[in-house]
Amino acid sequence: MQLPGQGILWRQGDARPRGLEDGGVLWHGFITDVTERKQIEAELQVFATTDFLTQLSNNRHFIQLLEAELAHVQRSAGHSAAILMFDLDHFKAINDRWGHSVGDQALRHFAAILWAQLRKTDAAGRMGGEEFAVVLSNANIDEAMTFAQRIQHELAESPVLHGEERTHG
Repeated sequence: MQLPGQGILWRQGDARPRGLEDGGVLWHGFITDVTERKQIEAELQVFATTDFLTQLSNNRHFIQLLEAELAHVQRSAGHSAAILMFDLDHFKAINDRWGHSVGDQALRHFAAILWAQLRKTDAAGRMGGEEFAVVLSNANIDEAMTFAQRIQHELAESPVLHGEERTHG
């Protein structure tokens, strides 16, 4: 239920009937507030599907999204999808030279660039380390190429800055 000023509240009820001598029915039961449990479940769902560092889908969740998109392509005539893989060049050198905190910053920066270019029907995920993947729903090869070029352009235009040196994620 939703109450003004309180947001959504979750209730769970359980009741059992008991017959009365006059033929009527009396229900005995209880209602419990399970709002906190529902909030925790929602948080756990986010933790289970999201890469903590980049806030993109994690590997497992991205694969599920990809499988769903491929199933949609197979059952829908005329529907297509493009899958792109991104690997950040020289990422190990960034970590070695400036440390893992700058490497993490580079990963977050790249993820933000990816996220900003996605449509609502697209999905992106961190596959591991410095590897990312994107599925572009209902896209052809030319649209995929344009997307990849936009990512490259955005990355070149907005490098991660570390001191006075430019670090491209």
